[in-house]
Amino acid sequence: MTCSVRGDVVYASGFEQPTFVTGPINGQDGWSGSGDIQSAVVQSGNQALAVDARVDIFNGATQTVSYPAVGNTIVAEVDFRQSGSENPQSGLALFGNTGFLAQLDGVGGFFALGNSDSAAFGGSIAQDTWYHLAIVLDFQTDIMTGYVDGTSFATLPINIPTLPSAITSVQLFSYQGDQTVFFDNVSVTAAAPLPVTWAGGLALLGLVGIGRGRKVRA
Repeated sequence: MTCSVRGDVVYASGFEQPTFVTGPINGQDGWSGSGDIQSAVVQSGNQALAVDARVDIFNGATQTVSYPAVGNTIVAEVDFRQSGSENPQSGLALFGNTGFLAQLDGVGGFFALGNSDSAAFGGSIAQDTWYHLAIVLDFQTDIMTGYVDGTSFATLPINIPTLPSAITSVQLFSYQGDQTVFFDNVSVTAAAPLPVTWAGGLALLGLVGIGRGRKVRA
């Protein structure tokens, strides 16, 4: 899902060679944190990121980005798969220069869109199944929308005390549970403000690629 209004690509990767090699992601292409590039479970291409949730701590990888937030629409998305016997909290999060902004994750077997103090839940998660997750943050209306496989399931306000002037990082994470979580085709894209007549109609915009993601870069 890439916004077609302007479509500035802030960051996009499919974790492929030669940019990435198998092994820890920390230090590869600007990523920090935990997780391993592997080739056994992928959504497309030959490699994807695996994050081990089989410990009672936070695990995940963070990519620093930089793009103005004010007046823009920011889209963060990733292909996502859980594999194991439990359901950790795991998924996609986005941060700005004033702190945490939003996350779309699996919690207890269900999808959830979260802001700084609340969450809205959607459909259930099947194990060993790839899903395409997307968060659309509209800084014209200060509303964010969560999508799973191209279908919106929740909206929430972007309700942090001070709205950001810039997007600063994207994070792929997992927390607790006897599982490994896989990520592929991550991207952050920026678009021009949406016309007022389109308000509430994000699902009908023809947001290109809202289904299974295409790699923009390795």
